[in-house]
Amino acid sequence: MKKYLKTILTSSACMVLALLLAFSSSALLIGDVSGDGEIDAGDARLVLRHVAKLQTLTGDELLAADADGDGEVTAADARLILRHVAKLETLRTAADETTTESGIHIGRDDGKGDGNISGDDLLN
Repeated sequence: MKKYLKTILTSSACMVLALLLAFSSSALLIGDVSGDGEIDAGDARLVLRHVAKLQTLTGDELLAADADGDGEVTAADARLILRHVAKLETLRTAADETTTESGIHIGRDDGKGDGNISGDDLLN
C-alpha cells in the first residue's frame, strides 16, 4: 500500500510541475525591452527614452530594461545593452534570479506571474 501511495504522489507531483511549466510563459530576456525576442540598439533607445521621461516602461519592459539588476533603470542599463549588442559584454539572465526554493528554474512567472507558486497558478 505504501509503495502504491508513493507512486501516486510522485506521479501527481510530476504532473503539477509539468502543468506549471506548460502554463508559465517563456523566460524573460534581459535587455529585450521591446519584447521582440532580440536584443539590439533599439532596446537601448527605449531605455534612454524612459530615463529621459519621454516614454514610460511598464511590466516586462521595465524588468528587461534593468540590465544590471540593481532595481533601477538608468543610462547605465542602456550602456550595458549596447555593449552586449557589440559583443563586448554578456548580460545577466532572468534564470540567475528566478528559481524555486528547490533550485528548479521555471521562467519569469509561475502562471499568474505573482512570484508565488501555488495551486491557483493552475487555474489561470
